[in-house]
Amino acid sequence: AFNATGTGAVTGGGTGTDAALGAGVNRTLTVSTTTAGAKNGMVNVSSTSEAVANGMFSQSVSVNVLDHANASFSSLTDTNTLTLDFGTLAPGASLTQNFALANLLATNGFTAGLDLDAINATGNTGAFSTTLMSFTNAAAGGSQTFGAMFSALAPGDYAATYTLLFSDQNLPGATSVGSLQLNVVGRVAAVVPEAGTLSLLALALPVGAWLTARRRRG
Repeated sequence: AFNATGTGAVTGGGTGTDAALGAGVNRTLTVSTTTAGAKNGMVNVSSTSEAVANGMFSQSVSVNVLDHANASFSSLTDTNTLTLDFGTLAPGASLTQNFALANLLATNGFTAGLDLDAINATGNTGAFSTTLMSFTNAAAGGSQTFGAMFSALAPGDYAATYTLLFSDQNLPGATSVGSLQLNVVGRVAAVVPEAGTLSLLALALPVGAWLTARRRRG
């Protein structure tokens, strides 16, 4: 027969009985994960059987508990939506704008790394592109820079949305930590003929009309 108890960050306990050379008995003790940081404790087991050899033993337990990762477009504030406006471009012109993805620090030394798991794009995705790609274990307190590009031939307004899905690094207790939304907008201007071209067109119209009238009289 035995009695198991936990101390420090280890809670719970239990009793049980196991025969000599038996299969063993499992008892569950827990470590609190309600706050981030280093958790330390002991598991103590004592036997209540008479004449048992090594009737007591202890095992130290050390666990680091991490805060969840937190994705943001800013390394200073929790920014979950970003809009990049490329303004108005000439047909066929291109423009690039950079943006950052950060993993905000929650508890120094005890914040999980960040995984970018999926990138879903909707809208005028043929006119826009990005250098985004999935990544794993981006360090807390750090950021990465990516680019977004816009180029189109047909005049008009263009828009697309990129939804980025994130999770904690792959550790026990890891979970989805939400999403960020990147909006991109831009416009392509219609081609306006130059002043010289307009003058030639204006001159050509009367001449063409005169030639047509002359042919009819002839």
